Amino acid sequence: MLTVLFSIVSMLVLGLIAGGLIANRPPMMDPPGLWTRLVTYLGTHVAEIRPDHPFPELRPRFYALPPDRLYAVTREAIAGLGWGIASEDPTGICLTAVVESALWRFKDDVVACVEPAEGGSTLRMRSSSRIGRGDLAANTRHLLDLYAAIEQRLAATTAR
Repeated sequence: MLTVLFSIVSMLVLGLIAGGLIANRPPMMDPPGLWTRLVTYLGTHVAEIRPDHPFPELRPRFYALPPDRLYAVTREAIAGLGWGIASEDPTGICLTAVVESALWRFKDDVVACVEPAEGGSTLRMRSSSRIGRGDLAANTRHLLDLYAAIEQRLAATTAR
């Protein structure tokens, strides 16, 4: 009886993990590889953009925009994603958004800060879950969704 119960619970847990990873669409087979990504997504509740990140998609992207313009586009992108803006830096450099998961209503915090760079600017971003240890790539997905929303807005303005 215990063996059957253990099997059912194990399959349920594996199904939830697989479902979470599928829903968040992380690039599992990209470098640095499946095992590293799996261990990361099961063992951390934070994703951040940094130059030395082992995941290429979580490295900074350069934008040929002045910082104030990138800040405005980032703010518009966050609103377009339906995320709530929890706080804004009065200097117009950083803002914090709250993302709520659809099914369980877990809240994650996304911080985006614009940094000036030669000829434009970059974004320093960090997404973290308020509870839990493994996020099944949810925070990585938040950052990738924000990048995509920013790039979509920039493409729409240059196409006009």
